[in-house]
Amino acid sequence: MPAHVQIIITDILLSMIVEGDYMTGETLEQFYMRKLPELRRKREVTRKDVAHGVGVTLGKYDKWETGKVLPKAGDVDRLAEYYGISIDEMLEITPEESAAINRQIIADAEHLPLELKENVLGMMRESHPELFGKMTSREALVP
Repeated sequence: MPAHVQIIITDILLSMIVEGDYMTGETLEQFYMRKLPELRRKREVTRKDVAHGVGVTLGKYDKWETGKVLPKAGDVDRLAEYYGISIDEMLEITPEESAAINRQIIADAEHLPLELKENVLGMMRESHPELFGKMTSREALVP
C-alpha cells in the first residue's frame, strides 16, 4: 500500500476522533501527554530513542509529549510502527469504534478523486474484508 494512502487514512481517522465522541474525558493533547510517556516507559526507551526511531528531532518529540504540538498523521503511523502496535491500539480505539470508523472511511472515500478512492478502498478491502461482504472490488468502487 502506498505510504501516502495510509497517511490519508490516518488523517481521516484522526479528524473523526477529534470531531466525534471517541476521546471522552480528555483532549487529544491530554491523550498524547498520557499515552506517549506510557508507551515509552513500557518499552524502557528514552525520548531521544523514540525521536530517532520515528525520524523526528528530540525537540519535536518533546512537544508531542508535552501537548504543545499534535503529531500529524504520518507521525502517528511511524509511532505505531515504532512500538509495533496498530494505529487502533495507539489511539486506544475499541473494536466497535474501529468498525464504525472504518465504515465511515469507506463511505467518505466516495468523495475522493477516483485514483485515490481506488487506493483507499483497496487498502480498506485488504485490511477489513468483512466490511465489504461479498462485493467484488469493482462493485466497491461504484458509487
